Amino acid sequence: MKQALRNGSYADLNLYIVASAGVDDWIGIATFPSEVEPHSDDFYRDGARVISSAIAGVSSPIYHSGWVVVHEVGHWLGLFHTFQDGCEGEGDMVADTPAEAGPAWGCPTGRDSCTGKGFEGLDPLGNYMDYTDE
Repeated sequence: MKQALRNGSYADLNLYIVASAGVDDWIGIATFPSEVEPHSDDFYRDGARVISSAIAGVSSPIYHSGWVVVHEVGHWLGLFHTFQDGCEGEGDMVADTPAEAGPAWGCPTGRDSCTGKGFEGLDPLGNYMDYTDE
């Protein structure tokens, strides 16, 4: 699909909206900039895919505000998850994001999964690079 539809250069985001993930069971997936060598045969891999039920305005019970697209574009720009490498890692590698032990599901208000490990602040549940419900 990407080989047939790819448009533009590496500076251009190609966002593919697909009906379903098939057997892979993902909502969205993106290629990190470091995963594709410029001017290589991997050129067609560059971009992001999101299932149509996760697009803003679609009547999905959990994913309906467009956050999945924002999350995947964040990966395409090089951002990691807020919980990358848990309490010992650097999370999304943005200094003001508190450490998080693992992904948050649902809406666990007040969660602080790295308490007592030298990291200050509640888990960044409102950060687009986590997995909380919209």
